Amino acid sequence: MGKADMGESLQNELDAMAREISETYEELTLLYRLSQKFSTLLDMDELLHLVNNEIFEQLNVDKIFLLLIDEESGNLKIASSSLEISGGDISDCAKITTGLAMDATMGLKLILDNKVAKNSPDFIFNKGETGKVICTPLKVKNKPIGTLNIYRESDKDDFTSKDFKLVEAIANQAASSIANCRLYKEMHDMLLGIIKSLISTLEAKTAFGSGHSGRTAIYSKAIADEMGLSNEEKEDLQISAILHDVGKIGLNDSTLESGSDLTTDEMVKLMEHPLKGSSIIKSIKRLGTVTPGIMHHHEFFDGSGYPDGLKGNAIPLQARIIAVANDFEKNAYILNRKGLTNEMAVEKIKGNSGTLYDPDVVRAFLTAHEKNTIPKKGL
Repeated sequence: MGKADMGESLQNELDAMAREISETYEELTLLYRLSQKFSTLLDMDELLHLVNNEIFEQLNVDKIFLLLIDEESGNLKIASSSLEISGGDISDCAKITTGLAMDATMGLKLILDNKVAKNSPDFIFNKGETGKVICTPLKVKNKPIGTLNIYRESDKDDFTSKDFKLVEAIANQAASSIANCRLYKEMHDMLLGIIKSLISTLEAKTAFGSGHSGRTAIYSKAIADEMGLSNEEKEDLQISAILHDVGKIGLNDSTLESGSDLTTDEMVKLMEHPLKGSSIIKSIKRLGTVTPGIMHHHEFFDGSGYPDGLKGNAIPLQARIIAVANDFEKNAYILNRKGLTNEMAVEKIKGNSGTLYDPDVVRAFLTAHEKNTIPKKGL
């Protein structure tokens, strides 16, 4: 081999090595980016939406199905898909059966098949033609929790080993994040259950009866839906609404039972409950974002409320929403006990728009009431 040939061969090897290094760098960069994105999400729906988006962005695919093992039944269920049939049982879906997906999940093995036969029981495309599929298990500590399945129609390029590695990497990141979401939800539900039990015990002694905070939370969410708040903001709002009266712990039973018929001393102590409630909840690190609604739900838009006399948009939005939901619930409760509708309570909210209540919040409240997401007859 001449020097020229040797030089060309060496150059080809260097070029190939440079391409491999470049591809490896791109893969590592992608994995780092995915890790950063996935690790910050604690909402399952947002996480699964991101997984779908990343696969569509990185690979030229036609369909995606992410299946999770239902913890009660043990069956694979569709958690998310590009066809928007989430929540269905896999056996109910005309386009998927348990074949490859179950093999990949229970066998903890990756499957690549670029020639899924026409009318195969493993996957039936819309027109019944041959297709291409990658099924990769979702596993945590080598235990299957589901499978990620991606599909291409027959007229597209075959999946490559590079595609295979990429899907496996996304699946590994997704599985870890799914486990974190589930753990977070379990802890969140347990904490919320304890709080609700505590509030229920407290409310049983009040003039407005058990369920006031729960109903306030439902009305608050209905308002937030109309205002376009994010899922995270709505979750914080609901927890804040459930906890808005937690500062009443420690008040004597006669104060709680008296309603509006209070002595001056009892009224002063009652008006301290936003500050006390905020102080109690601040000590729980996870609940730091819900304290504004607890602290300021008795502030009024014109500055005449308490404890700080805040005015207008200086009042946190969380508190402005709870103020409307809370006052409406109290008035509606009294009317409903008399067998009446909520219309007088609605008119009171409408009549105090711009004085006691934020006009934007009132508009959202009225829209929700018109749609009956805030029921006209009460809960």
